[in-house]
Amino acid sequence: MNTKFTAVFLLAFCGCFAQDVIYTRYNAAIQAEIKSEGKATITYTKPDVPGNNYVIDKGDVKEIKYQDGRFAEFPADLYEGLSPEETAAAIKKVAEAYAYDNDKDRNRFKIEFKDAKLHVTKESDTRIYDFRDVKSFMPVSKKEGDKAAIGIWVMTAANKQATKWEKGKLTIYVEGQDNAYELYNLLKHLNKALKAQK
Repeated sequence: MNTKFTAVFLLAFCGCFAQDVIYTRYNAAIQAEIKSEGKATITYTKPDVPGNNYVIDKGDVKEIKYQDGRFAEFPADLYEGLSPEETAAAIKKVAEAYAYDNDKDRNRFKIEFKDAKLHVTKESDTRIYDFRDVKSFMPVSKKEGDKAAIGIWVMTAANKQATKWEKGKLTIYVEGQDNAYELYNLLKHLNKALKAQK
């Protein structure tokens, strides 16, 4: 057999199976074809499940080995280096552009940060959430279409004069999974930065 033909055939054969590999922070290696990268997410397909798109949080990705041999590394905290004030401003911008208070009425809400507390106004109601005292961040959940929801268990009060704080769940619905993961990672970064200030 002609060695030149064999070499070309092998390169073409191997090229058919070349793919990207996503290495997660949980020691998983995902065989993938990267479709797009957003601010906070990576969209990919799996070769063994054609036609389905998957979305992964960049905060969960340690590195990607691309099929052309390139490597890309990702930080665990996508917003490392942002001050609490800068983080709060970014949260306000993303939330007021893409977030709403429930999946039925889809009312937009206003967000303000004062003294490490998130003031969320939904129509005529305002609740306050103490972001120095977050109990847990629930994974971002995908909703119908490109919508997603963020759930956070955090200490909350009815208003700024309240003396009684209780554990409550803050749920934020977001248009666009990339926007949801961006907001989720910003909120996690804010919590981490505020705890470091204590």
